[in-house]
Amino acid sequence: MKTRFRLKRNQKGMTLIELLAVVVILGILAAVAGVAVTRGFNSSRVNTDNTSVQVIQDALSRYLMDTGVTTRVGADSAASTAALNALHDEGYLANVPTVQQTGAGRFFVITYSAATNTYSVSVSAATP
Repeated sequence: MKTRFRLKRNQKGMTLIELLAVVVILGILAAVAGVAVTRGFNSSRVNTDNTSVQVIQDALSRYLMDTGVTTRVGADSAASTAALNALHDEGYLANVPTVQQTGAGRFFVITYSAATNTYSVSVSAATP
């Protein structure tokens, strides 16, 4: 009976402990990779929004130089959307950019400074 339960010396395979160790290591690697990928996605969204801000500022500058008229702007979503749509309709923007960063209530904030005759564009903070 003892010989029946004895392991053979040349028996091949992995024990349950070895399999568990491999699964734990793979889980740790997946978690680290997931954090890195998420960080990369967030970084690319911020870079996309920064590029959109530059494009909007250039379009606003060209609009101001061509017409000499300041477009309606404001720190609320409706005014900024109206200004972006007006720039699109006039041909200064090929398409209306949207904020790529996550968070509710984000939009492009367009402000005009009469003192310096320039526009400022930024991305609004997320509303809770």
